[in-house]
Amino acid sequence: MLERIFRTFNRVFTRRDLEKRRGPGYKDKYRFLIFEIPFDYAKQRRKDALTRFGNHPIWKSLQIRNLKLPEDKYLFTELYNKIFLASPDPSRPITVEEAMTFPEDRVFIACLWGSPAGFIYLSLDKHPIREGLTTGIVTGIGVLPRFRARRVGVALLCKAVEYFEQFNPDTIIAEIYEENYASQQLFRSFGFRPIGETYF
Repeated sequence: MLERIFRTFNRVFTRRDLEKRRGPGYKDKYRFLIFEIPFDYAKQRRKDALTRFGNHPIWKSLQIRNLKLPEDKYLFTELYNKIFLASPDPSRPITVEEAMTFPEDRVFIACLWGSPAGFIYLSLDKHPIREGLTTGIVTGIGVLPRFRARRVGVALLCKAVEYFEQFNPDTIIAEIYEENYASQQLFRSFGFRPIGETYF
């Protein structure tokens, strides 16, 4: 199930203009690193982040809310496209019609000083490696370049942990493009660790 979700997401949102990874058995594939954090540890990391940054003026000005369709369809399309066209990820722009297919309850938009700054897209499934475990999945996350280095990404990960508390999964995972070093650093700083890799 998880592999099908990622395959569908990749097929719909992958840019075709980027050079794909070449090599024996991996022709025309992109390499993603699988990062994971135990859910109990993620809850502790969220608590630590709220204690450390919760009273910071930037975090006090930050609002994270659910995607609201159809009202947000143009806002989310523009936000998504600006973020991923400025990143090394192999993602292509989305259309307004594609934006309308995102699940409102699992997509959150971060607004800083009243302006859209980033988003996070979440899902839940069986663990891709360990049988019998469930995992929360950070299917997509991004912050506009002008709002980076303000811990908006950390706030979005905290929101992910809060959302997953209702399901109490065993872990949270994310698949991060091998050349997206900024995203890797964000997840590492939150406590995620690489456990494997996958190719699309």
